[in-house]
Amino acid sequence: MTGRLEHLFFGDFGPELAEEAISTARTNPGVLVNKVSEHELAMLVLLCELGSDIFREPDNRPDLTSLCERFTSDSILYIGRILPRVTEAIGLLRDAVAEQSVATVIEVCDHASQGWPDYAETVFPTAFWQLARTMSPEISLTEFQDTSYVLWLRGLAAAKEGGGKSAHEFLERSLQRYRAYDYYADTAWLYSDLVMVDIMLGLPDRATTAAEEQRSYVETVLRERTASASETGRVAFHLGDVHSGRYQTFVEQAVLRDPVLRDEDAGLLWRYVGVSESLLSAVRWQSRSHLEGALDRFSNGWRTFLDSSYPDILARVGHVALGERNDANVYLPVDAMWRHLLLMYRRKVDPVALSSAFHEVQERLRNAGLSAELDVLRLDTTLLTWALHGRDSAAEWCAPHVHGLRKRAPRLVSALIDALNSTDTDSPMTAAMTYLAERAKYPVPDFASMLELLSAWQLQRDTVNRVEIALHGNELFVDGFRVYSQCPPALRAILSALASELDRSRERGEEPAFLRAGELAQSTGRSTASLVQAIRRFRIACTDVMGDAIGQDDVLQGRPGYRLNPATVSSVMWYPGTQ
Repeated sequence: MTGRLEHLFFGDFGPELAEEAISTARTNPGVLVNKVSEHELAMLVLLCELGSDIFREPDNRPDLTSLCERFTSDSILYIGRILPRVTEAIGLLRDAVAEQSVATVIEVCDHASQGWPDYAETVFPTAFWQLARTMSPEISLTEFQDTSYVLWLRGLAAAKEGGGKSAHEFLERSLQRYRAYDYYADTAWLYSDLVMVDIMLGLPDRATTAAEEQRSYVETVLRERTASASETGRVAFHLGDVHSGRYQTFVEQAVLRDPVLRDEDAGLLWRYVGVSESLLSAVRWQSRSHLEGALDRFSNGWRTFLDSSYPDILARVGHVALGERNDANVYLPVDAMWRHLLLMYRRKVDPVALSSAFHEVQERLRNAGLSAELDVLRLDTTLLTWALHGRDSAAEWCAPHVHGLRKRAPRLVSALIDALNSTDTDSPMTAAMTYLAERAKYPVPDFASMLELLSAWQLQRDTVNRVEIALHGNELFVDGFRVYSQCPPALRAILSALASELDRSRERGEEPAFLRAGELAQSTGRSTASLVQAIRRFRIACTDVMGDAIGQDDVLQGRPGYRLNPATVSSVMWYPGTQ
């Protein structure tokens, strides 16, 4: 079914394709409900609506309400963040046809493009354009190709490659569209993008002006659109990574028109004001801590941030803002540091090392003003201490802060206390599950690894026999432990070659080959002696940091040649993304 939808979405729009879309929706409801993503179904329904508006009489429009209702109630793939918006968009589209309003058709087209990177290549710009031409024959196709989302993506791509002038043009046009259609969070976000690009261009005065406009915009929106305390309704914004088919988003407006904000929605808008102000302070004072504060606030809760264009953009910002003093690592946001802390259980981290990692993350969270997240970090560390070193150590670790935590995060603290007070006959996994469920309400890194730890605990194993390698800029981590602050170039080349071989072998379902020193030397452009020395030093460094908790062959196997251990190495991650 997905292949058939690909044909419809990326085909040649006309009467035949429109009828095929309508036939697909009418004759395959069971398949659609069980096999396609919410975004795919929503776009199919929208395509049927467009085809009907252009090629059919008004009384011959297909009624797809039952299909949408069935998908909403029966599909496990229903997220609830796409279909309601598209249903609202279809209502606007019918109003546009009735009123012969080209402006509304353009608006609906813009709404439809949100979160869909492939949108400009689909049939939808042409379909919306053909509908608009029935109202205004002179309308340009560009109006339907250059949506706010498409322009934003083009701006990010240009900024990532250092094309500041074209990036600013794209982002400015995107912002104007988002602002015109009352996308409050997206508009606030776009202002921060403009601040970044202006700093890249060496235009701090223009960056300051953009930040001032951003603050004024947010203040006006909150003054005019915030509901009174007695009003209730849908949340104005959705926050969090969502993927549905090719659709992907982190921040999304829940309704298309006249969103009413609540007090809790204000924090999202102020988030981006704070990012811009921290960026300007980084320039003004050549301050690494302000740049890190902007990085950490901007990326907070965004689990795919490191896969986006922003780390590369912020690297360019840091180069301008800090100049020769630039020692900030924008490829290591605080959420990544936190995630590494949570992984350290695999090597049964001792209390001193755990405390050191905690204080490093704590400093970054404080610097970014993320106080609620700091409370969760402290409770996470308490839970780790309990699982690794017992209840007494955990109680001692958390005791000085329990009073304040009870006030600020009562449900989370209660869940943790239940875990700490579980008896020997209770399952530690069951006791911790309530804490993990409550914790999921916060924009913090995933802690599913706790289940892995508790499983090992139940099996009476000291460590978990899995290894994760991550290179953030020049900082190399193994199972959460920082092995190198400056990864040697020779080791980077070795790990890149071996990781590529491991990936290829797993794709083929084969055992990875051992690469002899000579083969590694040839593929990396290094001398055999330098490679052998780099591997020896890497093994020593791992032992220095993790002690007996990691074996010599847990990461790199030798004799004969070298390979990453396929039995233990679960993943190798590189940020930036090219090895």
